[in-house]
Amino acid sequence: MESAAPPAAPAKFSVGAESPSTTPAAPGSEDRVRAKVEEIRAEEERIRADAERRLEEAEQTQLEADQRAAAARAEADQRVRADVENARRETEERVRAETQAEIDRHRSEADERVRAEAERARAEAEQKAQAEMQQRIDAAEERAAAAERLANLKHEEAERERHMREVMTNVTQAEQRAREAQQRAAAAEAAAGQVPGAT
Repeated sequence: MESAAPPAAPAKFSVGAESPSTTPAAPGSEDRVRAKVEEIRAEEERIRADAERRLEEAEQTQLEADQRAAAARAEADQRVRADVENARRETEERVRAETQAEIDRHRSEADERVRAEAERARAEAEQKAQAEMQQRIDAAEERAAAAERLANLKHEEAERERHMREVMTNVTQAEQRAREAQQRAAAAEAAAGQVPGAT
């Protein structure tokens, strides 16, 4: 609301002072002066009230502006916090995904190394088992051959012993026959010597 233009300043005068004219003021002039003074005072009161109202409006406007600024700051802070939270969450998710990918990669590499090591160990175990089996087979064959040789030797030794026993038996029998023959010969000679007329 625009304030009214201030009225023209009243003429200066001093209470009890004489006017420039040596003629005394008429009673109506004093009433007009008083009315003018009251009008000036009322105008001053109105101006003062209007100034106070304008000041209150300015203060209210400033308060509302401060409130809007505070609300804007709060909203901006909220947006900033939301942006920071979103950025933090995105960063955590990205780091988590990258970490999981790294873990999966290391796990896959470890699994591949374990499979390769297991395959190598299995191949070595198979080769070792085959070598041991072949060694056992060779040893068994050697033992079998040795046992066969030993059996042959024992058989040959038994044959030799049997042959030796047969020879010894034959020798004994021959010696016995020889002794018997000698005894018969001796008996025959003895009998011949006892025959009468024998020289």
